[in-house]
Amino acid sequence: MMRLYIDGRACDMAAEPEIPIAFDARELTRCEGQREGRSVEVELPATPANDALLGSARDVHAAERFNATHHTARLESAGVVLFEGTIYLLSTAIGEGLSGSYRVRITDGGETWIRRAVYDSLAEADIPVSLTLSVAGIEENLRGEDDAVRFLPIFRTREEVASDDRLSITQRVPLTDDYHPFLSVSRLVQELFARSGYELCSRFCESEFFRSLYMSGTYSGRVSAEQRAKCDFLARRKAPITATADATGRVYASPAVAVCSVGNLVDTADPTAIDSAGRTMSDTFSTKGSFSIDEDGFAAFTPSTAVHAGLMLHLDYTTDYRILSRTALQGFDVVEAAPDVRVAFRLANRFEDRRDAAVGNRAYRVVVFDHDEGTDYRLLVDDYTAGEFSTRSALITTASDMAGSTKLLYRNAAQGMRLWDIYEGDWAMYDGHIGETGRMDVQLDLRLPPRELAAGERMRFDKVIFGGADAGMSLTLGCGTSVRPLFSTTPGYGAQLGWSDVASHDIRFVDLLDALGHMFNLVFYTDAEARRVYVEPMEQFYDSEVVDWSDKIDHARPIRLSDAAIDGPQRYMLGYAAGDVASERFNRESGSVLGAWSFGIPLYGTAESDRRLSVELFTTTLNATGLCESAPSASIMQVDESGTEGVEGPLTPRIVCYKGLQRLPVGEHWGTGDEEYPFAAFLCGEQGVNLCFEEREGVEGLHTYYDERLRRERDCQRLELSLRLLPIELQRLFRPDGLHPSLRTTFRFEINGERALYRLERVVRYGANEPSTECSFIRINRDAL
Repeated sequence: MMRLYIDGRACDMAAEPEIPIAFDARELTRCEGQREGRSVEVELPATPANDALLGSARDVHAAERFNATHHTARLESAGVVLFEGTIYLLSTAIGEGLSGSYRVRITDGGETWIRRAVYDSLAEADIPVSLTLSVAGIEENLRGEDDAVRFLPIFRTREEVASDDRLSITQRVPLTDDYHPFLSVSRLVQELFARSGYELCSRFCESEFFRSLYMSGTYSGRVSAEQRAKCDFLARRKAPITATADATGRVYASPAVAVCSVGNLVDTADPTAIDSAGRTMSDTFSTKGSFSIDEDGFAAFTPSTAVHAGLMLHLDYTTDYRILSRTALQGFDVVEAAPDVRVAFRLANRFEDRRDAAVGNRAYRVVVFDHDEGTDYRLLVDDYTAGEFSTRSALITTASDMAGSTKLLYRNAAQGMRLWDIYEGDWAMYDGHIGETGRMDVQLDLRLPPRELAAGERMRFDKVIFGGADAGMSLTLGCGTSVRPLFSTTPGYGAQLGWSDVASHDIRFVDLLDALGHMFNLVFYTDAEARRVYVEPMEQFYDSEVVDWSDKIDHARPIRLSDAAIDGPQRYMLGYAAGDVASERFNRESGSVLGAWSFGIPLYGTAESDRRLSVELFTTTLNATGLCESAPSASIMQVDESGTEGVEGPLTPRIVCYKGLQRLPVGEHWGTGDEEYPFAAFLCGEQGVNLCFEEREGVEGLHTYYDERLRRERDCQRLELSLRLLPIELQRLFRPDGLHPSLRTTFRFEINGERALYRLERVVRYGANEPSTECSFIRINRDAL
């Protein structure tokens, strides 16, 4: 006999109560299904006991309504609790006298964790973090053990200034706004269940792969395109200017410095000005006088409204150089532009070493990089002396009949004898027209960190210092040098940040869980009594142990087989939200859609439609190498989002794998000298990263999480039958503790002498007064019996 208890008190039941209990496993792949939960509707007779429990709901003028307060209920059969949850009144049938009835619904959905997931934003996670937005703070973050937030490098695509044959150096890495905060997906998921009081049971969420997933954060500041309309400018130089380095190897860009100075970086924003080459500077402008030369002769940015902005400096200069090694030149290769902002890069030596390709009757420049004064050198070719010298470099002419390799011998002058040994130091041979010293052109983009400026507040940019050269070396600042404001959401340099500062998303936890569910075909199941939530990819959710329930089949009831795909879609499509400009360009050039994959079900009877399982929260991201001059091998995330020119807003949400610090090849360095760099990517075949659904760059895609499920729908059958189940066996189906058969179990059935393996798909109907329970199973491909 089925019994119903409301708020712990027994109800009067009908003589033959019909209380069908149902369950649909297909809802396990939907977080919203967890919110809706299961429900049971019960018809109760109108009796004095039930009237008291339901607050006299038949009374039209009742002062209190049953649904105005929270009530609980539980259904029992043979002393076994089959169903419990929240109860509310659906309707009241009013009859004459004591006749009439109440219809109530009991639901076990709306668990605390899913309610919190629906209403709480990611910013409300309040994960304890303390971050300093500085070069040193980012370095500490990347090497620290706290993995809730990682600052990862991004490359924002911008219009590049044509450089002709110049050496183009784009230094993005050392500055704070060249990094972006990324949030640990694992920590977010753990936080949701922990603060809801549920235990997360998931091998997948504990895996190294899942812990490597990070999603882009966002700063709490807002960027307004109106700021650009009110405060924009582009200033350049009218003429080049040359200065020589002081004793410390520095040249200053400030009118306040009388010697070793090039004065203001830029000197005009007048589009009618004429530069030294006689060209009109039509690209320059100043909105509402935002750029000017003030009364003290300093170039300054003075916004007409309050802004949060930094500056983009495009430095175009020519530097003296001296060949330092086979890979580097010495010249002006350090720029200091603000307190604690020091960018050191490398002037690459791109001259070709001819030692293994020298030919006869040709002049070559020999350079000994580690030269010691007083040391004599002799260059031998085919055991014949091609020349002797005692300086760091010398011009040598090879013999016309030279055919062999070269060797450089040296003598230690302190020995006082001419005893020659093979020189083991670093040296090179260059074409004779190349001097040990010379001049080269450099272009460098430098971004000054943003800060808050009040309306009318003046920002001078007179603290730029060029360094790294030898005393007396000259630097010529060219007409291509420009300055422009950069409006950004990035907090100011040195800011102290907490979780809400870097996770200011208007994104709910349920959005994140849905996105992860689509990516990895996740199953969510809540054991409310044990306060556990099971989360696994579908194939990992089910147990490998097989339980034979053939003896429980009620053969007096119909047994039906049908194609699993009947009335389903003809094609499943997996993918992401529309990508940025870089992804769209990739799609056009490759003739395919990055991140997208589809699966067809060629059966008659399927619906002529597509079912999209798109990850609407995240977009795709491409990486590229060659973006950092000092570390060309570094693979860096590209961000190419079209918008108002010069205005940087929050990133479209992205998800990537963070693989930690990766070692660079010998000779490359990150920042000011690190041999490692932080690597993260959505797709990078060389590192085995691919979050696309399709296979890319030799790495299998995420469709592997769907393959078995979709093949089952295409190739397998659905089995509908009735099972003789005791109330305790039905109860245990919904308790996946591994001790008894449950919805996670793989079942074996033998029908007409044929055995096959199945998974429970639905409990269609259970009634305490019925001899068996109607169920639906789906056959699985793993038919090892």
